[in-house]
Amino acid sequence: MRRTIAAALAWACCLGAAAAEGDPVAVLRATELRSDKRPDAPPLRTLATGASVSVLAIEGGWARVETQGAPRQRGWLRAGTLNLATTASAASRLRSGREDSTEATVTLGVRGGSEPRWHALLVLLGRYGDPSLPALAGSAADEASALQIADTLDVAPADLRVLRNADATVEGMTSALAQMAAGMGRGDGLLLYFSGHGTRAPHAHGAACTEALLAYDGRALHGADVARMLAPATTHRNAILALYDASFTAPTARSPLALQAAGVRLPTDEGLLRPRFARTGIDCASRPEATSFLAAVAATAGKRDQVQVAPSAAGVALDDAHKGGLLTQFFRDCLLRDARPAAGPVLAAAAADCTNEKIAARAAGLVGNTAANVVLAGDGALALEKRSDSGQLR
Repeated sequence: MRRTIAAALAWACCLGAAAAEGDPVAVLRATELRSDKRPDAPPLRTLATGASVSVLAIEGGWARVETQGAPRQRGWLRAGTLNLATTASAASRLRSGREDSTEATVTLGVRGGSEPRWHALLVLLGRYGDPSLPALAGSAADEASALQIADTLDVAPADLRVLRNADATVEGMTSALAQMAAGMGRGDGLLLYFSGHGTRAPHAHGAACTEALLAYDGRALHGADVARMLAPATTHRNAILALYDASFTAPTARSPLALQAAGVRLPTDEGLLRPRFARTGIDCASRPEATSFLAAVAATAGKRDQVQVAPSAAGVALDDAHKGGLLTQFFRDCLLRDARPAAGPVLAAAAADCTNEKIAARAAGLVGNTAANVVLAGDGALALEKRSDSGQLR
């Protein structure tokens, strides 16, 4: 059985700022309507301030729109140039990127009986309780991208939960994962997505520093902690796809990434790039590094059908102010289109390889630092599709 996203009002609470297909919205400032969602795509026309358009899709930091009045024209422009209304009815009808010839609505799978399905927990940290910790401007775009990934896996609204900012404490994440695990049946899958800062901190008093995610309350969430949180969700041959878009490496001292607080602009795109790393105030230079974050998680959550994806500690994971984290936006693009074979589903390893190619192209010309590649731990042959398709229980 299937139902459209228009009937799934629970999705409305999960989209930060959106407009419904067909609902007119105003252009906030003069901007170019482009043929594709790239700043270098050929312009179709200039839209004046106050011009009215209908939003057809949101993808990353771009909106596909149709102009009002004759002649109507379709194209792409930056979502930030639109006055997007935040309403339940609007958000519940917004398309998330997969389109058909009629541009009607995206459909989401709803399980019938005991058919295996995916669940999703999205953790999004655009700001922190400590105002000294840098905000991440790309968080809103990350949410739209993560929802597209969830849609590709046919996550039903009832199986989706989003923790934003103040809700994304260690306790909040632990509780949400426990509740999700309790509702998972044999063969179900869990998409865990984290967007925020990474850090390095001692796991216990006097212990060596380890790589960690940074929760809203400033507490470090180490790989061993995440492994314990995920353990209840792995008891019934469940699949796991975990994406951690956070940096475990600080930018090199006196590099542009370290010195330019507003971000670094590269010729590959117009979005300012900033590191997804925040210091905890603890000096880790004198404390030898212990097990990496990914290795600690994969030790207990890296079995068959279980995949952990995170940036390499050999580089800096970056946030694009317009489009979100590089890992997030490119993994989404690879899953939706660029790593998709002629037949069959996208495999996790193929999506990761495709993501690395895109990160290298986007960060070309970065001075003083290397952009972090994606590292995959676990089962690279995991098929990223609905759990009920093509014999998921291998």
